Amino acid sequence: GRSVGTVSVVNHPSGSSGWSFSETGGTGTSAFAINSSTGAITNSAALDYETAASYTYQVTASKSGQTDIVQAFTIAVTNVFEVTLN
Repeated sequence: GRSVGTVSVVNHPSGSSGWSFSETGGTGTSAFAINSSTGAITNSAALDYETAASYTYQVTASKSGQTDIVQAFTIAVTNVFEVTLN
């Protein structure tokens, strides 16, 4: 899939390394995938603005001995002009 973005943990008292990431909710769980080590989000399905102009996506960051961090956000899909050849 194509890169959509990357999530990360910054300014945490335990540091920003050693966290793992997982998708834990939202309407985008079937449209996107997250790399558990890097936090990189890619599309795992074709995106079509006419089908869904945006998706909600919830990510949980986990680290041993730390409280999970849960963040929900919206991923917007850009409408592009599509040419159909007959």
